[in-house]
Amino acid sequence: MQSIQREGSEHKPPDSEFKEGEPFNPYGKFFGARVPNAILQHRGLTDQEKLTYGVLCDIGGDNGDIYGSYDYIAKRRGCSRDTVRRHCYKLKRLKLISIGVHEAGKTNWFRFLYRESVYENPEREANQCSPAHLKGSNQCSDAHPTSADTHTQRV
Repeated sequence: MQSIQREGSEHKPPDSEFKEGEPFNPYGKFFGARVPNAILQHRGLTDQEKLTYGVLCDIGGDNGDIYGSYDYIAKRRGCSRDTVRRHCYKLKRLKLISIGVHEAGKTNWFRFLYRESVYENPEREANQCSPAHLKGSNQCSDAHPTSADTHTQRV
């Protein structure tokens, strides 16, 4: 099988190798966002935020540095710039990435931050909120890795 060139978001397999509606094995045939299992299992992120993390993984360089504008990432994600910006700031609040701006002010840089509790023990990150975090209706307003649908007060 021919290798598929990695450019932008147009990753189409060669026409002669696949037939419409026939079974095929996509393993190793496509480039694109890959989301680590620890992030997939992270209860404090929405599926959309996980996809944004996956796109950051895809555009990251060999040294782990990621360079790109919110517009570029949004194009790769197929969503709006504001959505990507919101997702990136959530990832930053959860200390999964850091964000900076180049001197020119138009391109951002991102770096992945290692969190042992995420990558080595994802269940620890999924613990419920303590009562101090809960605001009235068992909803936590703090940004930490526990999703709103599992927020319950510990007794």
